[in-house]
Amino acid sequence: LERAPNDYMPTVTIIGESASGAATLAQTAKDTADAAAAAAAAKVASVVAGDNVTVDNTDPQNPVISASGGGGLAERQTTSVTTSTLAAGASEDVSISLALAFRLLSLQVDGPARVEFYATTASRTADASRAIGTDPSLGSGLILEYVAPSAGTYILSPMTFGASMESSPTSSIPLRVTNTGASAAAITVTVLWEPDTATAPRNTATVTTASLTTGASGDVSLTMAETYRLLSLATDKPARVRVYATSADRSADASRPVGTDPDDTAGVMLEYVTTADALSVVLSPMVLGASMESTPSASIPVSVTNNGSAGTVTVTVIWEAAE
Repeated sequence: LERAPNDYMPTVTIIGESASGAATLAQTAKDTADAAAAAAAAKVASVVAGDNVTVDNTDPQNPVISASGGGGLAERQTTSVTTSTLAAGASEDVSISLALAFRLLSLQVDGPARVEFYATTASRTADASRAIGTDPSLGSGLILEYVAPSAGTYILSPMTFGASMESSPTSSIPLRVTNTGASAAAITVTVLWEPDTATAPRNTATVTTASLTTGASGDVSLTMAETYRLLSLATDKPARVRVYATSADRSADASRPVGTDPDDTAGVMLEYVTTADALSVVLSPMVLGASMESTPSASIPVSVTNNGSAGTVTVTVIWEAAE
């Protein structure tokens, strides 16, 4: 038996075989050739890599595809920033590179320090004179304030959700670091954090009530997602805005006056009272909410009380889908 090399159809010479044996061997050779031709046709011409994907085409018939990021669970990361040498009691404004939206899991400092994270540089500036122990004003844009008594790692429980709320959101997050030690020192701040990579693009939702007299309330719904994060809230006149888990929760909570805390099981996701001087607010930390109807819905129940002149009230929120 002799075979001459050929791309797909080898030449076969039969020596000392019967006619039937030659036919069988010829058919086997043809089957082999057909299989080789099919394998050649099945070769991958090319693979186009998308975002966070790399392709190794060394063997075109068996390309190796690798992917990173883009979905699934976010990886924990560690990021540090160091101030210049600060006198005892002195502060410095710095920035730390995180993500547009993030979760803070722990905070580490190499000496006694007060560390403050902000949603915007403007909110950091406005909060500069607030003393330790004084609560920030509502909507101040303060994401986290931690006063570490000594060097060490401090677990943040629960973890802190934060986001850049600049007009053009950025991963450079404003911090203020104060040396609370007794001597001059440079302070290094290290955070263990996760990017909120599962976050959908930021959205704006708006709803307008019917005409309300001063002090009257109206029930409306905001269309968001079954699970969502609220980043900011604004009204076009002074108002009390309450966001609920279910429409039944909204009905049960209708008579609760301003200043009275809701029950733990009341289903109030957010309550905020805007004023003429502060019609918009950055929610810091952001509010995580969800529809808890028997059949969850993206239509989220809201109650709006008009604290301004008679007329309609428009509520606008910036939000992200979390489910």
